[in-house]
Amino acid sequence: LDMSRAVLVGDLNLDGLVDGRDIGPFMLALTDRVAYDAQYPSADAVARGDANDDGAFNPADIEALVALLVGPGTTPLMGDMNCDSQLTVEDAFAFCLSLTDPDVYVDTFGVNPAERGDMNGDGLLDSGDIAQFIKALMES
Repeated sequence: LDMSRAVLVGDLNLDGLVDGRDIGPFMLALTDRVAYDAQYPSADAVARGDANDDGAFNPADIEALVALLVGPGTTPLMGDMNCDSQLTVEDAFAFCLSLTDPDVYVDTFGVNPAERGDMNGDGLLDSGDIAQFIKALMES
């Protein structure tokens, strides 16, 4: 078995993980293959992006990528703003970023910040979530 050619399906940013940071590169590869290939010249976009294992990389792979990212029936850990499946002090910077510059947060982590940071459950990520975020962080 030649593992030198093995790829991690869903890892479109080549960091060895399948996480929210792969969404931007996934969409780039799907919509502008030339730009993706220029940014990631060593990547095989089809092998990495064919999340539904049908032999093609196309919009049909989006749902399968989502399943890889979140797993069937799972929800993100509230407060896990850096998308590493843990609630640690490292999430504080990402939480602040999500409040002060949500567009940069989305570009960086590839997820809607309210999905992880709406600590009071009102459907918004705003200053009303700060106290509960801090409490959850201290309890973790």
